[in-house]
Amino acid sequence: MQKKQTKALVICGHGSSVNLYKNDFKKSFNTIRNVIKANCFFCFIEKNKPSIDECLKILKKDGYTTIFFFPFLIFHGKHFERDIKLRLKKLAKSLELKIILIDKISLINDVLPIMSKKIKKLLKKNRTNILATFCSTSKNTNVVKELEAYTSEIGNLKGIKKVFSNFVGNENSFLSKINEINHEKSFLIIHPIFLFEGYLQKKNLDFFTKIENKEIYILSTLMKINDIDSMIVKKLKSFF
Repeated sequence: MQKKQTKALVICGHGSSVNLYKNDFKKSFNTIRNVIKANCFFCFIEKNKPSIDECLKILKKDGYTTIFFFPFLIFHGKHFERDIKLRLKKLAKSLELKIILIDKISLINDVLPIMSKKIKKLLKKNRTNILATFCSTSKNTNVVKELEAYTSEIGNLKGIKKVFSNFVGNENSFLSKINEINHEKSFLIIHPIFLFEGYLQKKNLDFFTKIENKEIYILSTLMKINDIDSMIVKKLKSFF
């Protein structure tokens, strides 16, 4: 008789009411599940089901005792600190589970090396290359610092003239700054820092695709980039 599995991998997403996000997340989850030698489950911080609490309670009921928990997040914001780390600590105690929190994606250590190489190939000679990053609005100082540090590091690439770190919703303000530079030969690289497609990413995309008289390249969401997708799969695979 085959021994019952007591270990599980839980992939936790932010959650969204937009189908783009759910479809993107499901695709990544299926990719992970197909290569990981463990029973894989998913949950969400908000908006989608099951929630973190619901997922872990079901796993406890089904006899799982050790949970490897991977948060599909980028920044050290309130979701990571409050909704993941603090919540898991409480649930581990109340449900008597061993919960192993797998490090989230590091914007500097994991994403930066990959995106720097990709952006370097996009830069144009005899052009004023301008890079702008955009992410979800946050008042958390950790998020602001991470975004600024990441953007600044990419700005060290030879050939980039200016860099701007922004929150989605500040597109008009950003364009005003660009217009002040007033370079006819400018080339804008827009780098939305989102793991999956979703409402804010689409809002950002729609804004820049409607701009005329500017040469713009808009990067894909991170999980559409094969090197990042492969890096995450390899990271999770090392635990099983």
